[in-house]
Amino acid sequence: MTERTYIEREGKLKDGYIRAAAMTPKIKVADCEYNIENIKRLMSEAHKKDTAIAVFPEMCITGYTCNDLFLHDRLLNTAIQGLVDIKKYSETTPGMISFVGLPYEMNGKLYNVVAGIMNGCILGMVPKMYLPNYGEFYERRQFTPGFNECVYVDVDGEEVPFGSELLFTFDNNRKVKIGVEICEDLWTPQPPSIKHAMNGATIIVNASASNETIGKRQYRTELVKNQSARLVSCYVYSSAGDGESTQDIVFGGHDIICENGTILGMSELFSGQQIYADIDLKAYDVIIGYRADDSYFSFAESFVQNGLPLRSLNEALHLGRLGTQTVLISEKAFRNLTFDGAGFADKTVYYPKFIARDSNARETYRKEIRNRRSYKNDIFVLDILREEMKDNDSRIQ
Repeated sequence: MTERTYIEREGKLKDGYIRAAAMTPKIKVADCEYNIENIKRLMSEAHKKDTAIAVFPEMCITGYTCNDLFLHDRLLNTAIQGLVDIKKYSETTPGMISFVGLPYEMNGKLYNVVAGIMNGCILGMVPKMYLPNYGEFYERRQFTPGFNECVYVDVDGEEVPFGSELLFTFDNNRKVKIGVEICEDLWTPQPPSIKHAMNGATIIVNASASNETIGKRQYRTELVKNQSARLVSCYVYSSAGDGESTQDIVFGGHDIICENGTILGMSELFSGQQIYADIDLKAYDVIIGYRADDSYFSFAESFVQNGLPLRSLNEALHLGRLGTQTVLISEKAFRNLTFDGAGFADKTVYYPKFIARDSNARETYRKEIRNRRSYKNDIFVLDILREEMKDNDSRIQ
């Protein structure tokens, strides 16, 4: 597994809770201008209700059912212009991250992506990994499956991370780690959300365009509910509405928010409802941490010598999954602990793995440093000493 890129911003939090919204805007197929205005209207509505995470459906900028119109430059260019418009509009909704779907062309290939937007910035773009190509779906006709590697793309002069392994975090509460998957990703034997959770994600968002057939509503509900339970996470699922129902399939706008197997909110089919739920961040009783590995100490030394900022030090711990460890922080977690046995680790097997992981971490870290443009907003050790920052200072949490 490649390194995971952590994208941080300060979000709207209150008394240990965070409000999430699953939203289905009114759309017209291939009418980006109309769709963008409705997305912005719902962003404003969500922000007024103190929402921190707003999730919109798959391809909501263009509409999901554009079919071969996706192969036309005019639609693709208009979608990017719409993304930039939403980015600028997000300056009016500070502290709220919005996830919107659109088609994006890179290196001659077309990807189905979700963009995370906040405070006037495009924080990252996540491509869909699993493309349905059966029954009424034939996405592989137009789209290419996503990839794990994090690359950077230029959008409106801004360097934006692009890849399936992005996690979005809030500076003012590190328990908020958001992973993204898109529609079909959830319906596969090994959804990307599993890797997201194993790397610390506490909230999974899914931008979807799931159509309606007999019995599918209940199946979909159980799928989202069970995934939130097995990942011990919150799952925010937003699906396309009836504006997509212009051809041979029907969409009902089935939005769902679940937390650890409990349904916090769910819309009625064809209702046009927007649903909100408050997530209890204090409820998480397991923390995935990182134990220092050999390659980490050189990074720590650079930090102490004021050569690297605190953020880079934090990133170093994630590279190569250095010494991943799980910490139990509640009696409930300990009560569920069972002993399954012990065994010896063969050094001829595991030591080469350790060396490979260490080398990968160092090379990945050097790549991150080369890609980083500026440290002007980062915190160095001298800043901590000069300002005598305390442990509870949100800037160093």
